[in-house]
Amino acid sequence: MSVPLVSGAEGVAVLFNEGRRSPRGVAKPSLLLLSHCMPSAVGDTRRARAWQLLRLAARSHRVSLVCAADGAVRLDQWRAVHGFTDHVILETPGAMRSWGNGSRRAAVHHTPTQWLWRQSFDTVMVTNPLLWDIAAAVDARLRVCDLDRPPASHENHRGDLAGALSGWSRRNRDHYHALMARRVAEEADIVTLSDPAYALLHSGARHKAVLLPHGIDADYFVPDERTPSHADHHRPQLVVHADWSQSTNRRRIEDMYRRVWPAIRRAVPDAQLTLTQPTAATPDALLALRRASVVVSPDPDPSHARWPILQAMAMRRAVVAPQEVARSLGVRHGEHLFAPSRDTEWADQCIHSLRDASVRLRLANSGRDFVERYCMLDRVGSELCSALLGGAATDRLRLAA
Repeated sequence: MSVPLVSGAEGVAVLFNEGRRSPRGVAKPSLLLLSHCMPSAVGDTRRARAWQLLRLAARSHRVSLVCAADGAVRLDQWRAVHGFTDHVILETPGAMRSWGNGSRRAAVHHTPTQWLWRQSFDTVMVTNPLLWDIAAAVDARLRVCDLDRPPASHENHRGDLAGALSGWSRRNRDHYHALMARRVAEEADIVTLSDPAYALLHSGARHKAVLLPHGIDADYFVPDERTPSHADHHRPQLVVHADWSQSTNRRRIEDMYRRVWPAIRRAVPDAQLTLTQPTAATPDALLALRRASVVVSPDPDPSHARWPILQAMAMRRAVVAPQEVARSLGVRHGEHLFAPSRDTEWADQCIHSLRDASVRLRLANSGRDFVERYCMLDRVGSELCSALLGGAATDRLRLAA
């Protein structure tokens, strides 16, 4: 039974989904997920990471989600999130920060969240160290934090809690992230990390460090089983798939349009250029990816480009991406994608891919196989699921003793 409740206070939305139980009829342990953005399987890296944590937590726990409303929420996105949760609360980033600053005293007077502070949870999980103050105030037995990347590499994304710290310089934000990450290292029971090199920094900490690489929800990226070709569309389709919200990325796209695209048009006169971005992965954007002959992701920052590239590879598209990003993903140039080592090679490799259907097919199939072997949610999340269940069981044994 689902009972929707929409509150007029600051546009907060709450949804209760009653009676969720495990297949054997035994109630699952409860988990509160505090997220700095709305989870989405087809969003940018932040949203995809939050979606990954939600999906993995829902496998073993009854999940209540509280997240910052960092933009418009589509109905299909809301339904997808609700399918894995018992409760959903959308809050403004400012309100969530006040929870940490004013803690329970401020939040208990906020009607839609009164139920939260009256609950006890088996586990509380946060997607960003900035939310750790809230996690510390929640009555929970096990506390988990996703650090994802080293604190200094966290970006000031539009709508993120770091961006809501108005008036703070970039240096102060990074310093605050570092302080919160150190506090997480002292207080958390489990820390999830996406980079093995970063995991080494936590080898001597009191918490359990769990490696959780970025995983893709392949259910949302169904490849076209036909040969990746532009035969059905009469014109070869070159799709630039990247996050435009990053100023450095916009400059790369503009530079590509001025220098690379004219060379491609001279070699392939009927080529068509389309721009899409994972932050707006609407059905139209997914359709553009499915129709693409070649997908280009020019962003050299692995933390931003990793997710758009995985999307394209999961949809069995030939990909051209920077060498730095290919190295971070563990894919090989010429086998899974083309990774130009010099700026002058971008046009040549795009032209080669557009002209030769056999090359596109080889890259597309190898890319999809790589995603299925190393990047599926179930494959990358088994260690976290075991840690969550093991931590809850250990805690119950300790309480019983």
